[in-house]
Amino acid sequence: MMPLEVVDTPGKPVQMVKPGHNQSTKLSMADEQRLGRIEEKVDKIGEILVTMARLESRSVAASERMEELRQLMDGAGTRVAALEARIATLERNEVANQLVLYWWNRIVLAGLAVASTVAAAAIIGVWSSR
Repeated sequence: MMPLEVVDTPGKPVQMVKPGHNQSTKLSMADEQRLGRIEEKVDKIGEILVTMARLESRSVAASERMEELRQLMDGAGTRVAALEARIATLERNEVANQLVLYWWNRIVLAGLAVASTVAAAAIIGVWSSR
């Protein structure tokens, strides 16, 4: 196939002619059909490029969202670690508080036992002196 030349004559539509032909020669029906098919293919390629650009845009948006989610998860991991440390501290404090409460109960009960014994002895002593 021979390449075509573009002929732009002022005041007339642009024409495609074979090299070496008279400029007034118009395209044959086969050449026009061939050009029509080429234009259709070029249009399809354009549509495909637009679709690919849209897909790339969606892919970039999805990647950015994934990065945001990854950062949120990293932050959540840090917060969970801080909460675990806080829980461990609270558990240690609970053990210490239980120990203090245990001994406090023992002291109070011992004091009550002593006080009741003294009160009983006083009551018995008062009754026996009568």
